Amino acid sequence: MEAALLQLARQPERSALTGRAYLESRIAQHDGYLWPFDRPQMLMPGPIRERMVEDIGRLVRDGGEEAIVSLADLVALGWPLASVEACGAAAFAVFNVQEARREREELDGAGRPFVEAAALLLFCSAALLWAGVGAGAI
Repeated sequence: MEAALLQLARQPERSALTGRAYLESRIAQHDGYLWPFDRPQMLMPGPIRERMVEDIGRLVRDGGEEAIVSLADLVALGWPLASVEACGAAAFAVFNVQEARREREELDGAGRPFVEAAALLLFCSAALLWAGVGAGAI
């Protein structure tokens, strides 16, 4: 079941660049992004899922260290029940994938300064050894 949800969450929308889905996509402004339609007026699954993922992220960040967010929270934000039933599970799956990727990037980036320092040390050691051999000092 979870694998099917992840596959559904990763599928691009067929009409993402044309028609109503394009009109419902968020618009970049000078101070952030703007959604042109209110939640109840949105009809296309792609933009609905994208906005739900954004809403879930905001609820998790505002909820503290151990936030619990459910489909009922999306309904409380103003999403119609039909939209939540149709796109809510996929939005949670996309959010979980994005959070796992973000956590993995944070873990990968934690040791980066040490790796860069070790690489610099190896390079400088090799350059000094080469210079010493070339000058006949070693």
